[in-house]
This record gives sequence, structure tokens and C-alpha cells, in this order.
Amino acid sequence: MEDEFSTENIQLLLKKAVTVLAAHLGADHSSVHVVTRIVAMKVKRMCRNLRLSQQRRNNRTETAFPSALMHALQLENFRNVLDLEKFYRMRIVAYQRRLLALCAQKYAEAVKTFAECKGNEEANKQTTESEPQQSPPA
Repeated sequence: MEDEFSTENIQLLLKKAVTVLAAHLGADHSSVHVVTRIVAMKVKRMCRNLRLSQQRRNNRTETAFPSALMHALQLENFRNVLDLEKFYRMRIVAYQRRLLALCAQKYAEAVKTFAECKGNEEANKQTTESEPQQSPPA
């Protein structure tokens, strides 16, 4: 069976995904290449473990796990599929909430600072209007 994606398309897609995640985490652009290579290696290993586990199940030699996915995840140090959901909630969703809270806080600070600056400008304008203008010395 032929691959649905070419190797270069997979690398481009993976690089784009890693770049987006690295940007969200505030990582430097120079680390994207290294992280992409690490993630590619992990994904390949996970797929290889998944294929081997499924082959064992087909040969009826693997009975310790309820599914091939559970076995592959165990080999990658995930206890079960729920760990992926927990990881998603703790890292992705919580990060987004923290980021939104930080943005709201910065926005409130900016509005307050802007109001103070505008108030200072109006106060300065009123004091300059109330002072008599002096003619420059000749």
C-alpha cells in the first residue's frame, strides 16, 4: 500500500505544526528545526510500535492490552489514552486560558495607562490655557 503523503509533505506539515506550537510557547525560531526532528522521530517510533502491536494482535500473540493503540502508548510511557486528553487539557487548554487572562490584564493596564495619560494631557492643556501668555523678550 502506498503512502498517502510523501515524506517531504509530511516533513512540511510537521514543521508547520511544530512552528505553531513553538510560537505559542514562545520558543525561539532556531529551536524549531531541532524540535521538528525530535517530534518526527517520536511519531515514527509510535507508528512503528503501533504497526508491530497490530501485527502481534493479528497473529494472536499479543493479549496483554485491550488494543494495539494502548500497547503503543504504553511503549511511549503513556499509561492510557486518557493521558493524552489530560495532557491536552493541562497544556493546551490551560495555556490558552492563561494567555487570554494575561491579555485581558495587559489590556486593562493599557486602558488605565491611556486614561491617565489622557487625563494628564487635559490637565496640562487647562493649566496652559489659564496661564497668561508672555511675549518673548526682544
